Amino acid sequence: MRNEKHVLDKNELYYFIKIFREHICSIKRLKNDYRGELYHLEQEREYYTLIENPKLSAIFSESFVIYLIKDKNTLEINNPNITREIDFGTNLKRKYKDKLTKKASDVMIYEFDVSKNDGEFIYVEVKGTQERKFGTIKEKDCAADYLIWLDFNDYFADNSVNNHINIYIFQNLDPKVILKGMKGTEKTLDQIISKIRNDIPAAIITMIKARLTLNDSEETIEYEEISVNVLKR
Repeated sequence: MRNEKHVLDKNELYYFIKIFREHICSIKRLKNDYRGELYHLEQEREYYTLIENPKLSAIFSESFVIYLIKDKNTLEINNPNITREIDFGTNLKRKYKDKLTKKASDVMIYEFDVSKNDGEFIYVEVKGTQERKFGTIKEKDCAADYLIWLDFNDYFADNSVNNHINIYIFQNLDPKVILKGMKGTEKTLDQIISKIRNDIPAAIITMIKARLTLNDSEETIEYEEISVNVLKR
């Protein structure tokens, strides 16, 4: 289908992580090499310090969320009478354009209830951040059924020690409250969580601490939940 985005499978997620991690580590080595051993010219040093770490690809973050929902049932959807189709929102919008009443979200789930011969869409917005944990909250993030924030912290910066990530699942966000003072401005994940906990009584925040490792022999990823905590209900 023309212009359809391709969801990364576990093998492709493995290679993205591997290459992205090598790229991040290479930049960090150059920035931290104050003795100049890695520079061809002394004056190169000041230019390397100006290089910012690359942002996570949206396709990677969204593909990873699709993997979590489809393979790991992260959203705990268990009704046996329902069949589910999970894809990028733009792909499902193109396929079900006559059924959609809202704009597509980053990731969408189409649930078809066989017993009722009827279906509905679940809207999921996705954010992925690294060490700085900065993100911008938009109206569509609040309007979604779920906002899933992937906090990789320094996962990509450390090539051997850290294999832990945190996943935050937000529900029942009130756009009028959360966007006040935040719309269009970057805030840290901690600032956003604090505002939601203090100002939105109906909101639900679930945090999943997980271990994400690379299986080099099979060239795939391995994901294991360590703990699940409800920070706010």
